[in-house]
Amino acid sequence: AKRFSACIKEIAGMEARGAVSADAMLIKGWCHLELSRLAEARTAFEAALANRRTQQDAAYGAALTLLRGRLTDDAEAMGSLYPLAERRDREVRAEIYWQRARSAFDHKQYQRVLDALNARAALVAEPADLSQLRGWSYYHLGNRGQAQAVFARLNMSLYDPAAARGLAVSSTR
Repeated sequence: AKRFSACIKEIAGMEARGAVSADAMLIKGWCHLELSRLAEARTAFEAALANRRTQQDAAYGAALTLLRGRLTDDAEAMGSLYPLAERRDREVRAEIYWQRARSAFDHKQYQRVLDALNARAALVAEPADLSQLRGWSYYHLGNRGQAQAVFARLNMSLYDPAAARGLAVSSTR
């Protein structure tokens, strides 16, 4: 029903009576996450980590919460402490690599961008926006040929003004 606030209120009542289960804490974590209440979500997921039955779902929720808060290293540590199912692990690691690539690009560490994008590409297909990040990283590293190849490939799939601009810039000598 997506009544997240009502859900949280009901579980808070259970907590006040001292009758809260790990399942309830897991649900509370998801409700807080849906409302972007990251600190509360993290606390609830961490409480659910204590129960073996809810541990894997709680670790996944906690990792997503940490990633949403841009706590990339903490999310990676969560995945190391509590192994996730393959699909969830791939999803979390892909987001970790994306966040690292974005941060490296913002700090003009273009080789680190490429390293993170390569690691991500080994897990999941690379979308156009990340391919543009790849192209601009090649460009800034002085590898215009590879930048041009990336932008040309992007331009062939769909016309995007940013990819076209990247192609034009990387093609000029």
